[in-house]
Amino acid sequence: MQSPLWQQGTNASSYMGYPYPHGYPAQGQVQPFTNMEKHQGIGIQATNHGFAPAVTNVRPVGTNVQLNVLPAGTNRRNIQPNVQPAAQGVIVPERENNAGRNQRPDDRRQRLTQQPKTLLYSGKGSWKSLRSKFYRYVVVNDWSEREKRDYLCLYLTDTASDYHTLITDKTPNITYNGIIEKLERRFGCQELPETAMIKFSNACQQKDEFLDDWADRVMTLATHAFRDLPDEHMNRQTILRFCHGLVDEHVGEGVANMRPTTMEEAIDKVKWMKYTRGFIYNKQETITKGVVAEVQVAAVTAPKSPPGISRKREEDRMEDFEKRFCRLENKLI
Repeated sequence: MQSPLWQQGTNASSYMGYPYPHGYPAQGQVQPFTNMEKHQGIGIQATNHGFAPAVTNVRPVGTNVQLNVLPAGTNRRNIQPNVQPAAQGVIVPERENNAGRNQRPDDRRQRLTQQPKTLLYSGKGSWKSLRSKFYRYVVVNDWSEREKRDYLCLYLTDTASDYHTLITDKTPNITYNGIIEKLERRFGCQELPETAMIKFSNACQQKDEFLDDWADRVMTLATHAFRDLPDEHMNRQTILRFCHGLVDEHVGEGVANMRPTTMEEAIDKVKWMKYTRGFIYNKQETITKGVVAEVQVAAVTAPKSPPGISRKREEDRMEDFEKRFCRLENKLI
């Protein structure tokens, strides 16, 4: 059997039938050379991209491997795996490239510069909203205990910052959860449960209040009133208060009797019932406008008569009245 061309002559190589050794940097440019008779394979030109070298092995022919094969003359790039079937006799690195998985030292610094500047709390807004947003940033950025304390301090301003300073000065070794608990007690819901319960029980929909706004207001009041009770009980009471407090009492009674299980279901049933009632009874909301007009009445005066004549007529009337009275008196006697 005749030896391949690269094993003949003075430049013959004895590395497993290929003119390249087993170990070289894993990152390189792939150049196929298949013009040899009855032989196929690829050569990898070693390049330095700042990665540690990896040992490569020659896989037997027919092994399923995944590799991007670049034609000769193209720009140098890192070899990345894909899902395409590989060619025969491909040299594949043993170590997988984990550059995209492992976190570089400068990744954390790069993420910190992208934090939103609007995530601030002065003590006057909604503490619950800020706590929820800050918790999401803690999870996304995988902050440590110290980083959570530091960034929480940076996001507080005015009254909240002063209270945070008071806490940390008094207890320097306080934990992040301890700070959150004290801030929750200071800036969270400050009403007594009994007071919040009374507000919730007396809440009603205003005439100019939209249905969705009324639902949001009921849920907010329920959160304060039932903050120490199970969510199932709070949800049930919220739906009942939503139905009983509607402006249209007939619609509220009908929806409450349907026993909806969620607030979304109750809102949909109210909208549907309003539609059907308006369609059947043709009840449309009308606006009555009263118009007030000033009425001017012209004065009516009798024609004036001479003073002497009018006085004589009055005297005659009085005499006639006296005569009639005397005749009536004589008849009674």
